[in-house]
Amino acid sequence: MISPKTIDDVRDLPVEQVIGRYVDLKKSGSGYKACCPLHNEKTPSFNVVPAKNIFKCFGCGAGGDAIAFVMAHDNLPFYEAVKSIAGQHGIEVEETGEAPTPEQKTEHENQLTALHQAQERYRNSLILNS
Repeated sequence: MISPKTIDDVRDLPVEQVIGRYVDLKKSGSGYKACCPLHNEKTPSFNVVPAKNIFKCFGCGAGGDAIAFVMAHDNLPFYEAVKSIAGQHGIEVEETGEAPTPEQKTEHENQLTALHQAQERYRNSLILNS
């Protein structure tokens, strides 16, 4: 497994620096805007907020930190997204020596699926109630 220090180092990277490798960000006030790379749109609704180190798309509802963005954009599990970002930014990936068991991997994937389903239901309920 990846060490918590490596994960923290990746989370400490400026979100605009990580997402800027994937999206052409345009300065907008204290943040950045772009058309969302996670869905098709013509008007920019994808926002990056450096002060909070997060992104949010008001079109598709996606949001989170740089790791969440890479997970969604590249369709990667958490640890693979961390490794990808670390590799792109010259961060050494420290391993703890403990490999996740197949049961832990399955549980993690099940949790992610449940979270994505909850996010989609919440987003749909917001759209219907607008």
